[in-house]
Amino acid sequence: MMMNVALALAAVSTLVSLICFAALTEMFKNLEELQKLVDYNDAPKELPDVRSALLGRSPSQYGLPSRLDGEAFAAMLLISPRCHTCARVAAELSKGGIPRELTVVVTGAEEAETRKWLQGLGLSASDVILDHDYQIVNSMALYTTPSLVRIVDGRFAGASTIPSYRALRSVLDEQPPKPAPVSSTASEEHGGTIYVATSRS
Repeated sequence: MMMNVALALAAVSTLVSLICFAALTEMFKNLEELQKLVDYNDAPKELPDVRSALLGRSPSQYGLPSRLDGEAFAAMLLISPRCHTCARVAAELSKGGIPRELTVVVTGAEEAETRKWLQGLGLSASDVILDHDYQIVNSMALYTTPSLVRIVDGRFAGASTIPSYRALRSVLDEQPPKPAPVSSTASEEHGGTIYVATSRS
Protein backbone atom coordinates (compact mmCIF):
# COMPACT_ATOMS: atom_id res chain seq x y z
CA MET A 1 0.00 0.00 0.00
CA MET A 2 2.72 2.48 1.02
CA MET A 3 4.65 1.52 -2.08
CA ASN A 4 1.68 2.36 -4.28
CA VAL A 5 1.26 5.76 -2.59
CA ALA A 6 4.96 6.51 -3.02
CA LEU A 7 4.81 5.58 -6.70
CA ALA A 8 1.73 7.74 -7.19
CA LEU A 9 3.38 10.71 -5.50
CA ALA A 10 6.51 10.22 -7.59
CA ALA A 11 4.40 10.12 -10.75
CA VAL A 12 2.54 13.33 -9.75
CA SER A 13 5.84 15.04 -8.90
CA THR A 14 7.31 14.06 -12.26
CA LEU A 15 4.22 15.31 -14.06
CA VAL A 16 4.32 18.64 -12.22
CA SER A 17 8.03 19.00 -13.04
CA LEU A 18 7.36 18.35 -16.71
CA ILE A 19 4.54 20.91 -16.76
CA CYS A 20 6.76 23.51 -15.06
CA PHE A 21 9.60 22.78 -17.48
CA ALA A 22 7.29 23.15 -20.46
CA ALA A 23 5.95 26.45 -19.05
CA LEU A 24 9.49 27.78 -18.51
CA THR A 25 10.51 26.76 -22.03
CA GLU A 26 7.51 28.59 -23.48
CA MET A 27 8.28 31.65 -21.34
CA PHE A 28 11.87 31.82 -22.57
CA LYS A 29 10.66 31.47 -26.16
CA ASN A 30 8.35 34.42 -25.60
CA LEU A 31 11.19 36.43 -24.07
CA GLU A 32 13.38 35.68 -27.08
CA GLU A 33 10.62 36.79 -29.42
CA LEU A 34 10.15 39.95 -27.37
CA GLN A 35 13.87 40.71 -27.54
CA LYS A 36 13.82 40.21 -31.31
CA LEU A 37 10.85 42.55 -31.55
CA VAL A 38 12.70 45.20 -29.52
CA ASP A 39 15.79 44.79 -31.69
CA TYR A 40 13.78 45.09 -34.88
CA ASN A 41 11.91 48.16 -33.64
CA ASP A 42 14.86 50.20 -32.43
CA ALA A 43 15.26 52.15 -35.66
CA PRO A 44 16.00 55.86 -35.19
CA LYS A 45 12.89 58.06 -35.31
CA GLU A 46 13.08 61.50 -36.87
CA LEU A 47 12.59 64.63 -34.76
CA PRO A 48 10.85 66.80 -37.38
CA ASP A 49 10.63 70.00 -35.29
CA VAL A 50 14.33 69.91 -34.44
CA ARG A 51 15.22 68.97 -38.02
CA SER A 52 13.30 71.87 -39.55
CA ALA A 53 14.84 74.34 -37.07
CA LEU A 54 18.43 73.19 -37.65
CA LEU A 55 18.42 72.13 -41.30
CA GLY A 56 21.14 73.81 -43.33
CA ARG A 57 22.79 75.58 -40.41
CA SER A 58 26.41 75.30 -39.33
CA PRO A 59 27.28 73.36 -36.14
CA SER A 60 29.60 76.12 -34.91
CA GLN A 61 26.60 78.44 -34.66
CA TYR A 62 25.46 76.36 -31.71
CA GLY A 63 28.71 76.09 -29.78
CA LEU A 64 29.96 72.90 -31.43
CA PRO A 65 33.57 72.58 -32.67
CA SER A 66 34.23 74.63 -35.81
CA ARG A 67 35.91 71.63 -37.48
CA LEU A 68 32.43 70.14 -37.94
CA ASP A 69 31.65 72.94 -40.39
CA GLY A 70 34.14 71.35 -42.79
CA GLU A 71 33.20 67.68 -42.38
CA ALA A 72 31.69 65.76 -45.30
CA PHE A 73 29.84 63.57 -42.81
CA ALA A 74 29.68 63.74 -39.03
CA ALA A 75 27.16 63.43 -36.23
CA MET A 76 26.49 64.83 -32.79
CA LEU A 77 25.19 62.49 -30.10
CA LEU A 78 23.38 64.08 -27.16
CA ILE A 79 23.27 62.06 -23.93
CA SER A 80 22.48 62.74 -20.28
CA PRO A 81 23.36 61.09 -16.94
CA ARG A 82 19.62 61.04 -16.17
CA CYS A 83 18.91 58.72 -19.09
CA HIS A 84 19.23 54.91 -18.76
CA THR A 85 19.41 54.35 -22.52
CA CYS A 86 22.17 56.96 -22.69
CA ALA A 87 24.19 54.94 -20.19
CA ARG A 88 23.86 51.78 -22.28
CA VAL A 89 24.88 53.58 -25.48
CA ALA A 90 27.82 55.30 -23.75
CA ALA A 91 29.01 52.02 -22.25
CA GLU A 92 29.09 50.44 -25.71
CA LEU A 93 30.98 53.44 -27.08
CA SER A 94 33.61 53.05 -24.38
CA LYS A 95 34.41 49.52 -25.54
CA GLY A 96 35.57 50.47 -29.02
CA GLY A 97 36.22 54.16 -28.55
CA ILE A 98 34.26 57.10 -29.90
CA PRO A 99 34.46 57.19 -33.72
CA ARG A 100 36.14 60.24 -35.22
CA GLU A 101 32.95 61.27 -37.03
CA LEU A 102 30.96 61.30 -33.78
CA THR A 103 30.95 64.25 -31.38
CA VAL A 104 29.39 63.39 -28.02
CA VAL A 105 27.70 66.13 -26.00
CA VAL A 106 26.79 65.32 -22.40
CA THR A 107 24.21 67.61 -20.86
CA GLY A 108 23.71 67.80 -17.12
CA ALA A 109 23.35 70.33 -14.34
CA GLU A 110 26.24 69.14 -12.16
CA GLU A 111 29.66 68.92 -13.82
CA ALA A 112 31.15 66.80 -11.04
CA GLU A 113 28.25 64.36 -11.23
CA THR A 114 28.60 64.16 -15.02
CA ARG A 115 32.32 63.45 -14.81
CA LYS A 116 31.72 60.70 -12.25
CA TRP A 117 28.99 59.19 -14.46
CA LEU A 118 31.29 59.15 -17.47
CA GLN A 119 34.12 57.60 -15.48
CA GLY A 120 31.82 54.82 -14.31
CA LEU A 121 31.02 54.02 -17.94
CA GLY A 122 34.66 53.96 -19.00
CA LEU A 123 34.66 57.34 -20.77
CA SER A 124 36.76 60.39 -20.04
CA ALA A 125 35.37 63.92 -19.84
CA SER A 126 38.11 64.90 -22.29
CA ASP A 127 36.49 62.63 -24.92
CA VAL A 128 33.20 64.55 -24.87
CA ILE A 129 31.78 68.05 -24.69
CA LEU A 130 30.27 68.88 -21.30
CA ASP A 131 27.17 71.03 -21.62
CA HIS A 132 26.47 71.42 -17.90
CA ASP A 133 25.14 74.95 -18.40
CA TYR A 134 22.73 73.77 -21.13
CA GLN A 135 24.00 76.34 -23.63
CA ILE A 136 24.18 73.89 -26.52
CA VAL A 137 20.84 72.13 -25.93
CA ASN A 138 19.04 75.42 -25.32
CA SER A 139 20.45 77.02 -28.47
CA MET A 140 19.44 73.96 -30.50
CA ALA A 141 16.13 73.49 -28.65
CA LEU A 142 17.08 69.81 -28.46
CA TYR A 143 15.87 68.15 -25.25
CA THR A 144 15.47 64.51 -26.28
CA THR A 145 18.13 62.06 -25.06
CA PRO A 146 19.68 60.11 -26.52
CA SER A 147 19.40 61.84 -29.86
CA LEU A 148 21.61 62.23 -32.90
CA VAL A 149 22.00 65.22 -35.22
CA ARG A 150 23.52 64.37 -38.59
CA ILE A 151 25.95 66.73 -40.33
CA VAL A 152 26.51 66.53 -44.08
CA ASP A 153 28.93 68.85 -45.90
CA GLY A 154 29.30 70.94 -42.77
CA ARG A 155 25.55 71.55 -42.35
CA PHE A 156 22.91 70.00 -40.14
CA ALA A 157 20.98 67.48 -42.23
CA GLY A 158 18.59 65.83 -39.77
CA ALA A 159 17.87 64.82 -36.18
CA SER A 160 16.54 61.58 -34.73
CA THR A 161 16.15 59.60 -31.54
CA ILE A 162 18.72 56.87 -30.82
CA PRO A 163 17.06 54.06 -28.83
CA SER A 164 20.10 51.76 -28.84
CA TYR A 165 23.77 51.47 -29.73
CA ARG A 166 22.75 49.36 -32.72
CA ALA A 167 20.61 52.25 -33.94
CA LEU A 168 23.55 54.61 -33.53
CA ARG A 169 25.80 52.35 -35.56
CA SER A 170 23.16 52.04 -38.28
CA VAL A 171 23.25 55.81 -38.79
CA LEU A 172 27.04 56.08 -38.67
CA ASP A 173 27.51 53.15 -41.06
CA GLU A 174 24.97 54.13 -43.68
CA GLN A 175 25.79 56.18 -46.76
CA PRO A 176 24.75 59.71 -45.75
CA PRO A 177 22.21 61.55 -47.91
CA LYS A 178 23.62 64.48 -49.86
CA PRO A 179 22.04 67.84 -48.96
CA ALA A 180 20.67 69.53 -52.07
CA PRO A 181 20.43 73.33 -52.17
CA VAL A 182 16.84 74.47 -52.57
CA SER A 183 17.49 78.18 -52.53
CA SER A 184 20.43 80.16 -53.81
CA THR A 185 19.22 83.27 -52.01
CA ALA A 186 19.48 82.75 -48.29
CA SER A 187 19.29 85.30 -45.55
CA GLU A 188 22.21 86.07 -43.27
CA GLU A 189 20.26 84.45 -40.48
CA HIS A 190 20.74 81.04 -42.09
CA GLY A 191 24.37 81.71 -42.88
CA GLY A 192 24.21 80.78 -46.58
CA THR A 193 22.32 78.43 -48.86
CA ILE A 194 19.35 76.56 -47.42
CA TYR A 195 19.70 72.81 -47.71
CA VAL A 196 17.34 69.87 -47.71
CA ALA A 197 18.49 66.27 -47.31
CA THR A 198 17.60 64.08 -50.27
CA SER A 199 16.97 60.36 -49.98
CA ARG A 200 19.55 57.83 -51.07
CA SER A 201 19.42 56.42 -54.58
